[in-house]
Amino acid sequence: MPFDYYRIFYYVAKYKSFSKAAKFLHNNQPNITRCMNIMESELGCTLFIRSHRGIKLTPEGEQLYAHVAIANTFVAVAEMLITAARDTPNNLLHLNIFANLHLILYYHLHYNPYPITSENFLLASVFLCMIIIFLLLYFYCLNSN
Repeated sequence: MPFDYYRIFYYVAKYKSFSKAAKFLHNNQPNITRCMNIMESELGCTLFIRSHRGIKLTPEGEQLYAHVAIANTFVAVAEMLITAARDTPNNLLHLNIFANLHLILYYHLHYNPYPITSENFLLASVFLCMIIIFLLLYFYCLNSN
């Protein structure tokens, strides 16, 4: 399954609308719907409960969204770090890494619809690994100067 389907799924679930996701992704609603139908078919389960008022995630959809949201955060942070390394002098790069880490922590503690709890220990472990990766990047940047 193309990786882009997971990105589309993320925005459909986030906005709870195929149309809003299509608008955000600069696409059209029939293409978004087609991709999600293919994704559901390939995964062998229903991810959305569709109604005239919008969509809701099924339990399988909620579980997938929790994982895809973390993956989306990894991708966004990787893009920020690459941009920061390209556009920022080295002495400001260290501050930028910690600022990005702070934003991720703040998001997961205050806005994440699936907060880290003992029920989703695997997700909590992935999140902690992400923090360790950022700290390793930070110390690598310190040593490379």
